[in-house]
Amino acid sequence: MAPKGGGRGGGSHSGSDSSGSSSKGNSDPTNWNLQTQLAGSHFKRPIVVAALAIACLCFVGILAVAAWSYAIKSNGRKVFKWFGMPLAIGAVILYMALSIINRFLHEFEVEVPASYVFIYVAAEYFLLKSSVFLLLIVYSIIKNRIQSIWKDVSRFRLWHLAHLFFGSALALVWIIDVITILIYYIKFLGSPIGSSSISAVSWLGRWRKVNGTFHVLYFIAAVDVMVCAAVIAHGARSRKVPSRISKYLLFLVAPVLLVRSLVLGIYAIGFTVLSHTRTEAANMAYVIFYGIPTVIVFAGLVLIATQGDWFSEYQAVQQGNVPADPTAYAPPIPHPTHNAYAGQNAYAAQGTYPAQNTYYGQPPVATAVPQPWTPWNPSPAPHPQPYYDTSYQRPM
Repeated sequence: MAPKGGGRGGGSHSGSDSSGSSSKGNSDPTNWNLQTQLAGSHFKRPIVVAALAIACLCFVGILAVAAWSYAIKSNGRKVFKWFGMPLAIGAVILYMALSIINRFLHEFEVEVPASYVFIYVAAEYFLLKSSVFLLLIVYSIIKNRIQSIWKDVSRFRLWHLAHLFFGSALALVWIIDVITILIYYIKFLGSPIGSSSISAVSWLGRWRKVNGTFHVLYFIAAVDVMVCAAVIAHGARSRKVPSRISKYLLFLVAPVLLVRSLVLGIYAIGFTVLSHTRTEAANMAYVIFYGIPTVIVFAGLVLIATQGDWFSEYQAVQQGNVPADPTAYAPPIPHPTHNAYAGQNAYAAQGTYPAQNTYYGQPPVATAVPQPWTPWNPSPAPHPQPYYDTSYQRPM
């Protein structure tokens, strides 16, 4: 009932081939009312039991990561709280849950209606959705690191445009992929009993091409993430801007994301595009090299979200309220007869410095220093210029 090699067992299911199930039809002229008995072994094969055990452990692991992500305080970082992380982790949880349920139903050889094939549509939707949102989260981290290290992001405009292209292209191909496989199943179920119409077969071919395109683009994007992480780590080291986030991105998130995308690409090309037969050993390898890296990469993202050196002054710099490089701003020497912090409250009352902005996780101290009278400065400015007290920067 499912397209040959089309199902992926990330959490894990192997999909059901029309050759691996027995069907009993009735007088209805189409496949909609077919009753299909799923193929299984009642857990008599050790490799199937081992794969299910690993899949269940991965499912428990991603649930633990989701609970950790919900519990942390991300200090208003939208990508981790509002739209990015919850959608990505939620899609992974649903994909793994559908995969495990599907595998259990196969092993018990349950008889299901023909409309059961739509579980594969839902699984495909959640798998690609999690991949797209995961990549968007990583792109957001890369942009934040570039702002933190170089401040002037105009030199990286080409990179940002490439990331925008990859994110938009993957989102578009994801939607096309789901629509194509949905149309195929509708065409298949509308065909005469026990057969597929020419139209259904043509839509199956289209879906295989679209699915292969998605995973090729995704692998290219993962390679780009690895390159970006290496450049960011090198820039942080050469400019002496220590950051745990850059290290986690380079040594944890980027390589694991590359492995995950490579596994998905190999399985998409081999078992979807080229239609090779899936074996239980292949399903076992998929569970290991997809499920475990998925848990690790999301755990790495939550670990990054807990770090205090998230760069959040970018908007203030763009508005001209604070210097672009606080550490390079030499503070004036206060006059001995003046209180160095006398004008701080007055400056804060102007409302020119957003209170929510932080630098390396600590509230900055905007110190206003009255300028003494000198022959070169007969009329001191009524609102003295602030400077940053960078002593609060904690070492990494």
